[in-house]
Amino acid sequence: MKNEKKFVLVTGASKGFGRSIAIVWAKSCSSGSKMILTARSEEGLNETEKEIKSLNSDIKVVKFITDHGNPVKADYEALFNREIKDPNDKYDSGFLFHNVGVVEPQGDNIKDYSNLKEMENYFRLNLFSVMIINSVFFPLKQYLSNPLVVINISSLASIQPIPSWGYYCMGKTARQMYFQIMAKEEDDVRVLNYSPGPMDTSAIDRLKESDKTIDYVKGFWTNLIEPTTSAEKMAFIIEKNEFQSGVQIDFFDDV
Repeated sequence: MKNEKKFVLVTGASKGFGRSIAIVWAKSCSSGSKMILTARSEEGLNETEKEIKSLNSDIKVVKFITDHGNPVKADYEALFNREIKDPNDKYDSGFLFHNVGVVEPQGDNIKDYSNLKEMENYFRLNLFSVMIINSVFFPLKQYLSNPLVVINISSLASIQPIPSWGYYCMGKTARQMYFQIMAKEEDDVRVLNYSPGPMDTSAIDRLKESDKTIDYVKGFWTNLIEPTTSAEKMAFIIEKNEFQSGVQIDFFDDV
């Protein structure tokens, strides 16, 4: 990607694909760029920041320790107002990466879903927090020379039903439709739904070890992708900038 003064927000940046996104984008951030990293784990964010700074010491890294499963709009507003202060402070480009999300609970048949609290908790993290963040950070548009780019980290599960992964499929489908509607409503924003493919992360390791993970699901993990490889593919797609706003593009797609 070309070197620019960028404003970047990455949710779920303490490990895995979120960390890889931050590291790949750090390589193309010029002096004055700002990167906000969010997650629950302060230790994980510290490690991500350390790796970013080893690549590019010119970036201002802001760590926001938060539980996206309990999103508080006022907290995000305080973050935005703190980091976007001067109306004369312009950026060449801005990126909002919605990476945060979990698979669990998994392993049960969808007919047995009956715990309302469990349902609320899942969608609060995987959908509602995303909506709140966008509502707060969309004014970033006025500080950018180029259109704001909003990226939803999607999944094959958004279009393909996967037995025993009902929550994940429903969450990803609802989230993707939300971003597709955004693309229709916001002509001056670029929206990408990117499916990074099955990646070699601690989340997959945890699911492999779970007694609740069925063989059908394990079949998706025969050839795992390195998170950095997928993040670089996403960077190529965004830099090329030929995608239709709102479209879903998979790691394995020929672009």
